[in-house]
Amino acid sequence: MASPPTLESVPLPTDCSCPITQDLMEDPVVASDGTSYERRAIEHWLQSHRTSPLTNLPLASEDLIPNNALRSVIQEFLSRLPETQRSEQELRWKRQSETLQTRAPEDVRPRAPWDICLTDKEMEEGGPALLVLTMSCRLAFLHSALRDAAQS
Repeated sequence: MASPPTLESVPLPTDCSCPITQDLMEDPVVASDGTSYERRAIEHWLQSHRTSPLTNLPLASEDLIPNNALRSVIQEFLSRLPETQRSEQELRWKRQSETLQTRAPEDVRPRAPWDICLTDKEMEEGGPALLVLTMSCRLAFLHSALRDAAQS
């Protein structure tokens, strides 16, 4: 008899996890960069940054818009999980909230592979070009790693 799937083994749509926390979002919001984030995480980020956590480019606005459609998708996903797994996720959300409350805002960094932060000086001295170059190099590296993994 197969054991019930754990939350980690149930594939989530990629848009259901926050790029900052890398966890399922509880209260998804859209920032002016067009990306959805967990509300607590992006609010914490905005306490010390005025840039997108993904690109480090300036945000046009600090307004956060609730992503009700995504929230519905996440709630539907959670409703299909066994009670024990829903409880595990609620516990993770609680721990995540406590962690964000005790951390300095500058300690919160996105953990996505495209996480690139440029200094103000780098941004003044051709930041967008440096950003594109850095992203191109990282994408080439990831592509190479994926190709090597597929060959093994």
